[in-house]
Amino acid sequence: MMLVKETVMKETLWGNLPSEILERVLAFLPVDSLIRMRCVQRRWNELIANSHSFAKHHANYSPHSPWFMLFTRQMPCFLAYDINCNKWHQVSVPGTPFVPNQLPLSTDSGLVCYRQRYVAHKRQLQEPIDLLVCNPLTGSSRQLPSLNAMKIEVLGMVCDLEADGAAYRIFTVANVSTLVGGSCDYEVILYDSVTNQWATECSFQSDETWVPRPAIWFQGSFCFLSQSETFYTLQFYDMQQRMWIEHATKREQFFFHNDPFLMECQGRLFIVGDTLQICFQILELVEEEAEAEETHRSRKWVKFDVMPRSLYLDYFENANVIVAGNGNFIFFQTQGCERTLMYNISHKSWQWTSDSGVVSQGSPYTGLMFQPRIGAVA
Repeated sequence: MMLVKETVMKETLWGNLPSEILERVLAFLPVDSLIRMRCVQRRWNELIANSHSFAKHHANYSPHSPWFMLFTRQMPCFLAYDINCNKWHQVSVPGTPFVPNQLPLSTDSGLVCYRQRYVAHKRQLQEPIDLLVCNPLTGSSRQLPSLNAMKIEVLGMVCDLEADGAAYRIFTVANVSTLVGGSCDYEVILYDSVTNQWATECSFQSDETWVPRPAIWFQGSFCFLSQSETFYTLQFYDMQQRMWIEHATKREQFFFHNDPFLMECQGRLFIVGDTLQICFQILELVEEEAEAEETHRSRKWVKFDVMPRSLYLDYFENANVIVAGNGNFIFFQTQGCERTLMYNISHKSWQWTSDSGVVSQGSPYTGLMFQPRIGAVA
């Protein structure tokens, strides 16, 4: 009989591993584990936060399901739900001081764009608007040049994952009117992180109002919603052609009791809102069959699913509801509720998350989807 000698791993082994091997080992860990490991050893913290090769390994090896983020005005951090482990994380931004009334406006590929020192009053003159972009997992941040406008009506951001370092663009529809009343003057203003400058793309007048939701990146365009009287309309701005492409959709008008939520999930565009039938509906934008003489297929909204009536009446009727979606899930959160309702697009099923503790931290006022990426640089 052969005896196998038991080997005990020395405590110093992990500390002496070559960086190339350590990077590949740590790259398989989920983001929440890396956040904890940064506090264990200085070398690990430096590798996780600053190594470009580690960031590439982690992007390739570790699962990256989107997180659902909830923000409250009382917290210098945010709550994030991780689908992979059915767990809520309380995440603060390391190295970035908390500024009261910061307003998160948009996220993409590990970065969050904040409006700083936001005050919800009607501005009478064009004043500098300060924006901050940061990676809340690493503390990488950038103060953007001030934007002079009466108001940012729409904002969205998109990152270039193929570029090295910081490469992202921020799209805004800015109100630059000098007079109150009548049609307003607007400009499409874009920020490029490579040049660190704002550039005005076009100017136009409109009497429509804009739904205060993030612009969604979809098939090379930023899309968002506008409202005229009681109707909502889908708008596209093509970033390659630098032009509006209203002909790409039928601009069908649809009714909602409150402002609806627009989202991209699995490469498809959805809109979620409480309709006049007193329920939450999920609509999908689909292409119609093109006629023989048409060069472009038109698009229309079709009903994808409806929230069960019992869920709506028990939890969401007459409530202030936050809705956000990306990947395979759409999340529904109400103020005063510890759990979040989660909708699975593939299975068309509804389930609750674990308790978040959000009520004890203060009522949430906005929610966004967040793709955790250690290597995202502001």
